[in-house]
Amino acid sequence: MSTEATTIETTEQKRGLKAWTTRDLLVTAVIGIVFAIIMASVMNFGLVLWAAVTPLLAVAVFNGVFVMAGMTAPYIVRRPGAAILSELSTGLAMSPFTSYGFGAIFGRLMEGVVYELPFLVTRYRRYDWLPMMLGGILGGTAFFLMSMAVYGAQNLATGFLIGLLLINTASCALGVVLSRKLSHAIARSGVLSGFALSEELQEEI
Repeated sequence: MSTEATTIETTEQKRGLKAWTTRDLLVTAVIGIVFAIIMASVMNFGLVLWAAVTPLLAVAVFNGVFVMAGMTAPYIVRRPGAAILSELSTGLAMSPFTSYGFGAIFGRLMEGVVYELPFLVTRYRRYDWLPMMLGGILGGTAFFLMSMAVYGAQNLATGFLIGLLLINTASCALGVVLSRKLSHAIARSGVLSGFALSEELQEEI
């Protein structure tokens, strides 16, 4: 048995936080940082673009991009707390570049907890469409509701708010789809050798 195969087998036998490796931590942190750069750019652009209407429109339209950080990390790494850790990395990296400042860390952590719940319910054994869609939509909706409190939604018509929620849901669902496609593309490049996702894709070929 090769050294790599032995490492994979040993890691898979471990459960919970003991299963984390240094490589898992580094990949999760890098995912968070990369998406922080993307999210900070999207957020600043969107808020300026739709400030005349309501910043909530920008949140609803671009929330799928925010969802991707919290969904890509657990789908690739498949460790308890991956969504939370990636969101923490995202919040730390983007806080100097947004108007939220260090408040971005709190927001990302809260969203990461919601992302984590569907995987927790399955005891971190399922990473298919159902837990990912539930996590992405619920987490994205939680962020949208927090944004309503920040930007004030009391002056907006009920019908308009419902429309924004529908846009937000569609955006979050699209974010989950793109997270999976991006993860598959990265795995097929060979840089994720040894991760469960890479093994799955090799079996499908």
